[in-house]
Amino acid sequence: RDLHSFPTRRSSDLGTAGTNYTLTFAASGLIAATSNNLTLVPGAATKLAITTQPLGGPSGALLGTQPVVKVEDSGGNVVTTSSATITVTSSGTSTIGGTQAGGLAATSGVATFSNLTLAGTIATNYTLTFASGGLTAAVSNNLTVTVGAADATQATLTPTSASITANGSATQVLTVTAKDTNGNRLTTGGATVTIVKSSGTGTIGTVTDKGNGTYTATVTAPTATGSGVFVATLGGSPVKSGIASQTQATVTYTAGPAT
Repeated sequence: RDLHSFPTRRSSDLGTAGTNYTLTFAASGLIAATSNNLTLVPGAATKLAITTQPLGGPSGALLGTQPVVKVEDSGGNVVTTSSATITVTSSGTSTIGGTQAGGLAATSGVATFSNLTLAGTIATNYTLTFASGGLTAAVSNNLTVTVGAADATQATLTPTSASITANGSATQVLTVTAKDTNGNRLTTGGATVTIVKSSGTGTIGTVTDKGNGTYTATVTAPTATGSGVFVATLGGSPVKSGIASQTQATVTYTAGPAT
């Protein structure tokens, strides 16, 4: 038989695919015979392997390092004939995103991801699981996310209710706290924030950026009893404190002690 076409169904039992090997035939008292070079081809696909581990980025944004996943036989040889579709899921309460999360077809046995995103809670370990049909899945190393971009729908306006004396000088500070999509608090300033009176009485001063992810404005009471309703925006969008409607802060002006 021509050893150049030496058949093998499972390269992992014999060696590494694509590497030259020779066979030596020996018998007692006879000069040994050595074959020409022969190479092995990959065996059947059995598992997935991560060759480039993913690294996290800002919550909800692209991963800092996108993963590369290979389809391998039982001996770790890349099955270059495979075009298996590989899907991605994430652990815990995190959310994997990007168009490739639902499936990316391998090219010559290799799936090179480029647009995966991960949203989650900062300082929490997450893993990604790569799966494809009956192949053994591959689980990534731990990765974490950092604070993402400010999201007005998760930012808060506090307090939502307060009471001060209607004496023309009493004050109440209202605070907007910037958070990302997953409710992680931002720790730097720079956002465009407004806090304005929506209805009622009282006056409100200009917004102060505290430089730590919070923004404040001070309400001053009128001399007559009543109330004022105040709302805020972040980046031009309504602050909603994680609910469907814009958050309202109601400040009630009450009569002072009898004199």
